[in-house]
Amino acid sequence: MGYVGCVVEVTGRVVVWVDFNKWDFGGQWGSRGLIRHLLVVLTANSNYELGRGDKVGGWKPKPIPSLEDVCVIQVASGGYHSLALTDDGKVLSWGYGRHGQLGHSSILNQKIPVVIEALSDEHVVYIACGGSSSAAVTAKGKLYMWGNAKDSQLGVPGLPEVQPSPVEVKFLTEDDGLGPPNVLSVAVGASHAMCLVMKSAS
Repeated sequence: MGYVGCVVEVTGRVVVWVDFNKWDFGGQWGSRGLIRHLLVVLTANSNYELGRGDKVGGWKPKPIPSLEDVCVIQVASGGYHSLALTDDGKVLSWGYGRHGQLGHSSILNQKIPVVIEALSDEHVVYIACGGSSSAAVTAKGKLYMWGNAKDSQLGVPGLPEVQPSPVEVKFLTEDDGLGPPNVLSVAVGASHAMCLVMKSAS
C-alpha cells in the first residue's frame, strides 16, 4: 500500500496519484506554487479512492476524467473516500462506502465522483472528511453529517451505527438572547468532530 495524493489546482482541476511519499509531482505538476488544498490519505486504490473508475494505481498525478470540466474549489479525503466541492455549491463523493460515508443512501463503493443528491437543494460552502464519516456546511450556516455514527461522532442522538445519508445537526439552544448558531467550518477526526459557530443578537 502507498499514499494517495489529491489536490485542487488553481484552475479548479482535481488531480490524484498514488505513492505520494516519493514527493514526485511528475514533470508539469512539479510547481508547488500552483497547488492548493493538499490532502493525503494512507491507502491504495483498491476501493476506487482515485475516482477514475478502476483500481489501477500510479505515482504520477492524473486528473479525474469525470471532473475535467468541473470547477472544484475544495477537496477532502478520509480513510478510504474523498469529497469534492464545486464552485456552485455541489458535493461529490467517491471511494469506499461501507460506513455510509459517501452520502448516497447506500453502503456501496463508488467508482467515480457522484453528486450527493440529498444535498442538492443546499449551497454547500465547506466540506470535511473523517476516517469513515463526512460533513458539509451550507451557506446558511447549517451543518450536515453522515457516515459512521458508532461513537456518536455525527452529533445527532439516536442514529444507527451507519448513517448513509446526510442529516442536519441540531444544536442545543441557550437562553442567551442570541440567535441560533451559524456554522462556519467543521473538522472531523476518526471518532469525533468539532465545528466553529458564530452567534449574534437577533
